[in-house]
Amino acid sequence: APIINSFKDGLIPMHSIDTETLNKLKTNFSIYLEEIFGLKSIQDKENGMLGPVIELLLDIRKEAKQNKDFATSDKIRNQLASIGILVKDDKSGNSSWALP
Repeated sequence: APIINSFKDGLIPMHSIDTETLNKLKTNFSIYLEEIFGLKSIQDKENGMLGPVIELLLDIRKEAKQNKDFATSDKIRNQLASIGILVKDDKSGNSSWALP
């Protein structure tokens, strides 16, 4: 833990760690979070519960835009952005979303 905190605090430069050690840290960290704590990644938006909820919000947002209720449309986009979900509108009126 002291070494990790030293990296975080900038006392030890990140470039001083070799690739093999970094990969071991990533693997162990993933095992620790996912298998011990049971936390799962939300990177795959199609396989989790997050995807359908976001799609529902985007459908409601699309209906609001069609009804010229831009306040609701903007509110949905802004609220999603505030929690790190980026909404992108295309020229056909459809929306997509992404996690950074």
